[in-house]
Amino acid sequence: MQYVEGTNQELLTASPQFPALVIAHQGFDKARLHWHEGFEVVYVRRCRATVVKGTRRSMHHSGDVVLVPPRCLHSIELIQDPQQPSAIPQALSVTISPTELLPSYPYISQIQQQLDYEHIGEDNHKRLMEYCEQIFVALASGKQTRFLEANSWFYSMLTSIFNYAKPLNASTQENIEDETILQDGRVIKRIRHYVQRHYRESLSTAQVSQKFGYSREHFSRIFRRYSGVTFKDYVTRVRLLVACDLLTNTDMPINQIVRESGFPSSQTMRGAFDREFACTPSEYRARSIEK
Repeated sequence: MQYVEGTNQELLTASPQFPALVIAHQGFDKARLHWHEGFEVVYVRRCRATVVKGTRRSMHHSGDVVLVPPRCLHSIELIQDPQQPSAIPQALSVTISPTELLPSYPYISQIQQQLDYEHIGEDNHKRLMEYCEQIFVALASGKQTRFLEANSWFYSMLTSIFNYAKPLNASTQENIEDETILQDGRVIKRIRHYVQRHYRESLSTAQVSQKFGYSREHFSRIFRRYSGVTFKDYVTRVRLLVACDLLTNTDMPINQIVRESGFPSSQTMRGAFDREFACTPSEYRARSIEK
């Protein structure tokens, strides 16, 4: 697993095949301290795992399922099971992407806050373990239909999790307009995809809000509500990820990377790196080479 240098936030939380980051781990994987906007499900399949949530460290064994709350600083390390010393560690991690789920489940933000992440219950734990097992088996099968099969179990798992959440209270329900939330969620998803395709272009809040039929003020409010960051910050994040990839995996000159990643100037990119990673682009590249 890879994380952006110098920050605890995992910025990429979706797979092309899922509205989540779904990984079937097969090896001694270790995820350093990080956090993300959606909750995470960790299934310890054939190994032991140490999980740190905040200041609490716990040991988990084969068959355990762990739920990690959103925005919770945590780390996970897969280690050998002494009862199966020759077995390669296996686990499944599923990190939910709230924005990707909005069109199919408008209540995702509210329901995340009402889940009991510590007390799953024996019956719920058993069901989650079965769903996770089926997702892992499907992904590891190599079949052409593996993602279709894994998605069917993925949504069954989500439904099971959401069904044991506390019901939304009346005042919350009264403040939620289903169709408005659904429509706004769909538009924000389209806007995020638009930015990911057009990050090299000039992308101001005024231009993009007009393109998608919103006033600037309303656009700014709903984008922050559903994405957790301002539109300007989201564009910067997308450009930073592109720049980080080019710095790490190519010999491209930095002046060219400025253009390829969409930053208006080298000073703007340097400022973004300083705020996010406390280093210059050149220093970031040097650190990546050292690794």
